[in-house]
Order: sequence, then structure tokens, then C-alpha cells
Amino acid sequence: MLSLCQPALQGAQATRCLERRPLQQGAPFLAPRFGGAAISSRSSVKPRAAREQQKSAQDEGQVDAEWAQEVLKEIVQSPELGQRGEAWFAAQLGALLLVAFPPGPLRPVLDAAGWLGIVAGLGMAVAGQQVLGKRLTPLPKPRDDSSLVTTGIYAYCRHPMYGGLVLASAGLGLALSDDLRLALAAVVFLVLDRKASYEERLLEERFGAEYAEYRKGTKKLLPYIY
Repeated sequence: MLSLCQPALQGAQATRCLERRPLQQGAPFLAPRFGGAAISSRSSVKPRAAREQQKSAQDEGQVDAEWAQEVLKEIVQSPELGQRGEAWFAAQLGALLLVAFPPGPLRPVLDAAGWLGIVAGLGMAVAGQQVLGKRLTPLPKPRDDSSLVTTGIYAYCRHPMYGGLVLASAGLGLALSDDLRLALAAVVFLVLDRKASYEERLLEERFGAEYAEYRKGTKKLLPYIY
């Protein structure tokens, strides 16, 4: 206990002592009076709300058996069963299983699809060329005397010749069971898709709102698909 004594102001009194309570931690305002640094320091313990928030964030990021049970229960017992895209999830699962375990009887089906793709792709390319006529150019920039074509095959897709080449390339890879050709068909798609996008910017500069309106109502490379 700290006692502070001062001389009495009256003769009859010897001294008068003023008692102070012991210095408490957490009272930094006393430090300047008695010298030295403040006795207390801030607590390093995190508040309860911060700890609970951190624990909640950790729990949300954990994928374990409990999570699997909860998700399965939500899917099977939900009143919205069949309305949240379950069919797409089933298709995704089926496609992955086909890739992992391709069935042998599927080979003739893919061969037939490949030959059909070749014929359809070449047919699209020829149909596009026939409609364009002398307006045809291998370059993305349209010819100076060309006009916008929206009839024939162009009523269904904006670049039928590009789409036909992609379809025929993929069909050739399937028909010949050639994985390398299939991979290169993907490269053909990427190149022609980018070329078509560049060409469309030039066409919109040339034909303005007319081309923008035409673009809204048609697919890019393949009718009804893309």
C-alpha cells in the first residue's frame, strides 16, 4: 500500500497521511506522475467474436465426410428435387464416366458421326460460298463493293464456311479414330473462331446497326449450336 504524507498545516496536527490504493494494472495515466512507462499493456487475447468468425471461416472451407452427407441429404430430400439442375449434374457424371471407361460398342457410332460431320461440314462450306459468290474473300476485311448477306445458310449462322471447316476437321478425326487429328481440329476451331470475331468487328464498322441487328438473331459458326 502506498501512503503519501504531508506536513500538517495546523500546529496541533503532526501529519496527515493520505492513503492511496495499490497501483492497478491498466492505468497508464499514472505513468507520467510516478515516472517510467505504463505498467499495463493491451491484451493479446482476441475478442470472442473474432475467434468465432475465424473458426466459422475455417469450417466453411473444409470438405469432409460430414460435408458429403449434408450435400447428399440436400439433393435427395430437397422439395426442389429435379428443379436445381440435377439433370446437368447427371450428364456431367455420365460424360466423365464415358471418358474414363469408353464402351467398345460406341466406336462404330463415333465413326458414323465422324463421316456425317465431314459431309455436313463440307456441305456448309459449299453452301456459304454459293451464297457469297464474288463477294467471297479469304481475308477478314470485306471487299469494297460487297454487301451484307443474310439469306440462305447465312440466315442460320454468320460464318458457315468457318463452321463447316471446323465440323469437317473434327469429323475426320472421329472417322479415322485419330486422336491427334481431333486435337488439331480443336486448334482449327480456336483459330477460325478468333478470325470470325475479328471479321465481325470489321463488318460492324462497315454495316453498322444493320450488322449488329443481324448478329443478335443468328449463331456464329454452327446453326442452332454456336
